[in-house]
Amino acid sequence: MLAEKGMVVTVKDIFGAQQTGTIEAFGEYTVILSCGVKRIVVEKRELAHQGYTFPRQKRKSIFSIVN
Repeated sequence: MLAEKGMVVTVKDIFGAQQTGTIEAFGEYTVILSCGVKRIVVEKRELAHQGYTFPRQKRKSIFSIVN
């Protein structure tokens, strides 16, 4: 199942505690959950163990112009 912003998930956070929250943002290896006024960092691999897949991340490119 594709994990999307706004989905409610239950997963272990980086400290090992079980947390339930709404997906707010995706990082390279992490996902940020919103739980009320708290923001929780979870590893993508924890969600991957539950069968979630993730949208592709667009990487920032650095261009330099040499004259």
